[in-house]
Amino acid sequence: MATTTAGNPTDAVGAIRQDKTTYRRYVKFGTTDDGQGNVTKTISKSSILGETDKKEPEKLKDGSPNPHAGVSTSWADAERDGFEMLNENDIVGYSVTSWDGAELLNPDPAMRLYIYNRGLATFQTSVANALMKSLKESEGAAAAELEPEFNGVTVDLRIGTDEEGNYSINKQPARRAVDPEDKLIKMLRATGADEAKIAAVLAIVRATAASEAATADAKEEVEVA
Repeated sequence: MATTTAGNPTDAVGAIRQDKTTYRRYVKFGTTDDGQGNVTKTISKSSILGETDKKEPEKLKDGSPNPHAGVSTSWADAERDGFEMLNENDIVGYSVTSWDGAELLNPDPAMRLYIYNRGLATFQTSVANALMKSLKESEGAAAAELEPEFNGVTVDLRIGTDEEGNYSINKQPARRAVDPEDKLIKMLRATGADEAKIAAVLAIVRATAASEAATADAKEEVEVA
């Protein structure tokens, strides 16, 4: 189970935090045959899952007892899919709340620089992905089109795209609710739909939404009149 505690007594108070998470490796087994009668057991599929706070309910939807009651939902899902647990370990990880904490946790400057650059690379990739996915907000007939917000531009991630520092490494990304369109796209991709099919479906959804909005506006004007 994931737990968070303060650092060791010798560490600066609050500068280092520990986080213990239980991990399980789930696998599906297979076999290989060398053609000479020698069969070897192999791992055909593997999934490493950390324990989550979300647990399985005591009962299933039909009211029957849940054999996975109290178990992390991610683990239960793997077991339902036919995976077997191969091993389980508690991993103690760390985070820091200041540069003092970073120096305490990683005394070697070269190691601190390596970790910083790895984190920076991940963050820059995340910012670049968000920029590439951004679409222009349109209304009316234009809403049926899928037009990127940025196309053919050069963006310096140190500065971003505007004076507020959006799409830069100097502004923390705002947490936002999952966009309904993003959910729809994810669902369509899961069914194997190609990008052309996804674009067509989104065009219909947007056109319908625009039509409903126009109808609502017209109705409001009539009521006011």
